[in-house]
Amino acid sequence: GTAYEGLGRALSGMLTTDLSVASGLTLVERAQLDALTTELGLADAGFLDPATAQKFGRGLGAEFIVVGGYSVLGEQFLLDARLVKVESGSVVRAADAQGTVAGFVEVEKRLVSGLLEGLEVKLADEARARILAAAPTRTFDAFAAYGEGLARELEGKLPEAQAAFGEALAADPEFKLAADSLLGLRTALDRAAEERQRKTSAKRAEKLDKVLAAALEPTRAPDRKARAAFLLRLLALQEQGR
Repeated sequence: GTAYEGLGRALSGMLTTDLSVASGLTLVERAQLDALTTELGLADAGFLDPATAQKFGRGLGAEFIVVGGYSVLGEQFLLDARLVKVESGSVVRAADAQGTVAGFVEVEKRLVSGLLEGLEVKLADEARARILAAAPTRTFDAFAAYGEGLARELEGKLPEAQAAFGEALAADPEFKLAADSLLGLRTALDRAAEERQRKTSAKRAEKLDKVLAAALEPTRAPDRKARAAFLLRLLALQEQGR
């Protein structure tokens, strides 16, 4: 359903953060992923099959790519993922984990462990402890709303994204990622408003210049706007032969 359609983006970010702790792995930047997703027309597909993943991975210069999915069934939360080797397009590891919605963090941690086994990455105890302890939030509703915000922001629907990030913070006031995203979005909206105002002012000035350039009589009005208003009235009277 549509209730959790943005959740995948939040989950991929969480997964990326956890995998980045493992030494020996170099992860592709999110911006590169987004750019190639758009270029290949995959933004609306919502999933990658192994063949498409192979093409995707080559475009990113990656050795492996992780594809997966999630399901929310009542109070049950399920994750599955496949580790695809880019060179051959073959699935070298499949992992899945399930639990409750309330325990979604622990479900994600089990999935990460399964993927790391497929990559034959050995974690130091300290790194494993960091992965297990790290969680952007443990409130599922906050996490789902955050994912919704990410999805709407990617679509350019900034007011909807702002509302979703606000919902995430309302559900968990300590959710730093949501707070940072909301702050960044507000800054972007403020800048957009300033740019709109600048363009509006520039257009207004251009129109005033055109009116003033058509002046038939001098005027002592105190500013350009007042002079333009006077001249427009004068031109209207002249049009009427008055």
